[in-house]
Amino acid sequence: SKRARSPVADDEVDATNERPTPGEAAQAQPPAAFEPSAVVDPPDYQDRSYLFPPTIDPSLAAKPARVPKRMLCVANGHQHGLQVLRWALPYGHVVFAGDVGGIVKVWNCTSAATARLPVATFKAHSLPITSLTVEDEGRALTTASHDGFLRRWDAEVGIVSHTVTYKGTGCSEHALHPENSQLVLAAFDKEIALFDLRSASKPQRLWQGHMGGIMSVAYLNNRGTMFVSSSSDKTLRTWDFRVPVQVRQLGDPSMHAASHLLRHPTDNVILAQSADNKVRMFDCDEGGRLRVVRDKLFTGHTVSGTSCMLAMSKDGQFLSSGDATGNVFVWNYGTQELARKFPAHAKQCSSHLWHPHEPSKMVTGGWDSQLK
Repeated sequence: SKRARSPVADDEVDATNERPTPGEAAQAQPPAAFEPSAVVDPPDYQDRSYLFPPTIDPSLAAKPARVPKRMLCVANGHQHGLQVLRWALPYGHVVFAGDVGGIVKVWNCTSAATARLPVATFKAHSLPITSLTVEDEGRALTTASHDGFLRRWDAEVGIVSHTVTYKGTGCSEHALHPENSQLVLAAFDKEIALFDLRSASKPQRLWQGHMGGIMSVAYLNNRGTMFVSSSSDKTLRTWDFRVPVQVRQLGDPSMHAASHLLRHPTDNVILAQSADNKVRMFDCDEGGRLRVVRDKLFTGHTVSGTSCMLAMSKDGQFLSSGDATGNVFVWNYGTQELARKFPAHAKQCSSHLWHPHEPSKMVTGGWDSQLK
């Protein structure tokens, strides 16, 4: 079927008009202005978009999680290493994959046959994608990148609806408010800014205090009243969402920088991917106080100097992580014992997700440009 390039928002980057002199002929041409664009599959004969959900057996979600045992299919379509994956919740029928080339591709994961070609491609950024969120059953997509832009997309038609930038610095992480998806926390260098995407000309609030670049941000509860951030300054800091005030700071001498933070789906626990090749656990309370749980560590993987992310099964029974060698490690959350280690990719496995409805399935993405 034919695919048409969709319109986008106004240009955000000024193109240069400089022309090289004859003496500079051997030098590279200056880069042209980057223009975000998208190509999406047209509706089917029943006028249904590629996001139309399939029929789901509700009994599958009630089953306990099990460790995956075999690979089902491989999707080869990315030209660059994969950086971050996100399901279209609550169905999990398509997965959005962002790579280090600034491209987001959408894959239909309902069967091995449908996963051979992407159903949508978003040329989202000129530099690697660092953060990706999906909402409204996949209809709204928000991407962030080192190029300094955060963009909200209408994923069904491939149009940029909102664009955010702050001081021209790269955005390392962003998080949507759990009760209002128009409010976005975005980490720019050492600051966290709150933007209302309906009027995103300037930040509504700024949280400052970290001495190093912020690496990850996570909410502490489903109400979105508190959130926590990690930084290269080797501290965790909790913040009040309602006012730009730091609540607590945790800087234990034994801590290392945490590249990724993950909140447990049922317990009041924050899990941190530590640069010393350990996953550390922190108890948190309603007041934003964090306490190191020293007797519970998850070890065995190699993640120092990488951006490998953590993931948990929906019932909270298993914790998992990719590592620098392409393996996936799965631990029993209650006992901290290694349940299984399996080779997933030829290079770093940067992101992976447990399926929201089929508890024995997982999707992985690595720097070998493959989605499995």
